[in-house]
Amino acid sequence: MSELTNVVLIFTVVGLTIAAGVWFLVRANSQPSAGSGGATGDLSNMRIMDWFNTAVNIVVGVLLGIGIAGLVQLITTGFWFVAILIPILFAGVLLFDSLINGLVDRIFSTGIRSPRRPKARRRRAPLLKRLSLPVGILIGIALAQVGLGDPLLGIIL
Repeated sequence: MSELTNVVLIFTVVGLTIAAGVWFLVRANSQPSAGSGGATGDLSNMRIMDWFNTAVNIVVGVLLGIGIAGLVQLITTGFWFVAILIPILFAGVLLFDSLINGLVDRIFSTGIRSPRRPKARRRRAPLLKRLSLPVGILIGIALAQVGLGDPLLGIIL
């Protein structure tokens, strides 16, 4: 394989790693809902908040996809150092944020712990909701490759 192909593959993996990190952060901050159902792709099991979360995940995925395509363009135009520095700084900010959150929780804890309650069975997210972020990323990459990434960002920002 050529050197450019290797670089593009490496930064695609880095970009997808960043996207997975953001996805896990969003999933960690969402509250699980009690009940069962939603294990299949049946749309009748989707609740109103599932539809809202799906739409938000698609929008975030499109923006991440445009960002990933932008990183790949930085690599191919000779600004590879910046394309390496951006994911490293992003990971550093995520680490710093998690450390600060843990420190604040430890310092400003209430000291009163809630009694142990039996855990309710968590409802498995519907398939449409689980696939919304990866589909959004693919849509974003496709929009950026077609040339609609910059106009879309211009409208949003």
